[in-house]
Amino acid sequence: LSNHFHKSSYASSVECRAHAKVPIICLTTRFGFDTDIAIGGNNGMDTSHYVRCQAEKNESFATVVLILKVLLQQTNLDKPFTGGLGSYKLYVLLAHHYEMHSSIGGGKSAAEILISFFFRYSDIYPRDDRLDPRTKTNISKSTKIYCDGGEASLDSNFKNGRFVQLFSVCYKRLINSLEEKSSGDNISLLTSIIDATQLQSARQRCFQKAVQCTEMQRVNDRTYFPHDDPNKIAHGKRVGYTFSK
Repeated sequence: LSNHFHKSSYASSVECRAHAKVPIICLTTRFGFDTDIAIGGNNGMDTSHYVRCQAEKNESFATVVLILKVLLQQTNLDKPFTGGLGSYKLYVLLAHHYEMHSSIGGGKSAAEILISFFFRYSDIYPRDDRLDPRTKTNISKSTKIYCDGGEASLDSNFKNGRFVQLFSVCYKRLINSLEEKSSGDNISLLTSIIDATQLQSARQRCFQKAVQCTEMQRVNDRTYFPHDDPNKIAHGKRVGYTFSK
């Protein structure tokens, strides 16, 4: 499969990680879009079905996931094959948090879920002995989290220390921003954890890629001849914009 992509006209970069726990092909198209193709899997769970169910169950799920994905991407912790957190495991961790947070009477607003998510997976432990143990979930190389049929196994390749540190920093920054906002400062909470300039640059690149793809589609549409098109010279092998007899 990897050799097939190497020979294709639409691939500009192909990297096959055949010896990974789940073999994967990292493909970059000549349009600038990146995609990962997993060969098999070890959880048997359809990712799109899982996230769709969670989004239907929790209204703020998609919003929180989007923020977390941007954060992981900007900190280079979004690639599973380099020890990062892939989409599926992120969905399970967040679903687990919704479940546990709800069990102690917590709300489901995006802001509350995001802050409490960072607190759950951080190394921050208040001195108050009355802390409910359901507010914390330890992250280690032996951690396995289950929720609604999904499983997130944080194996030896997982950079658990970096995630704990990142979530701790994000929690502290959001709490500080909330305190500043309560004192009258008109600031955005997310700018304390998300690089807005980097996000804007990424958005512009996406817009440019979309324009390129639209233009490419127009070219393809102009060069396509239906079977009964009157401009088609005759049935036979297609050569450029015409057909040979």
